[in-house]
Amino acid sequence: MAILAISLSVLYRVAGGATRTVSVDEKMTYAVELARSLLTLHKMVPPAGVESAGETSGGFSWQVLSAPLELEEDSPFAEGQLQAVRVDVMWPDGERQRSFTLHSVVAGVEEPE
Repeated sequence: MAILAISLSVLYRVAGGATRTVSVDEKMTYAVELARSLLTLHKMVPPAGVESAGETSGGFSWQVLSAPLELEEDSPFAEGQLQAVRVDVMWPDGERQRSFTLHSVVAGVEEPE
């Protein structure tokens, strides 16, 4: 009886840990997909850069920042033609604050007048 009780106790702990891991993985997957979607929305930005932020109904907050990519002097690209973009997604996980950051380079384009 004691061996059965100990075995069940260990089994419950393992199952509880697995459930928590699945929850963390699910939120991380959502954060990655949100970051990818935001990057797709900002695949072209003005040469001056972009700065935007928001929050989802599920408690995820996000921020998109871009700035002209620093190029070497002999680069064939003009200032602002390439933009370094950073997408940050943050969310609460119990008492912890978790985050995911995505970096990319996109085209900088003039906005039509």
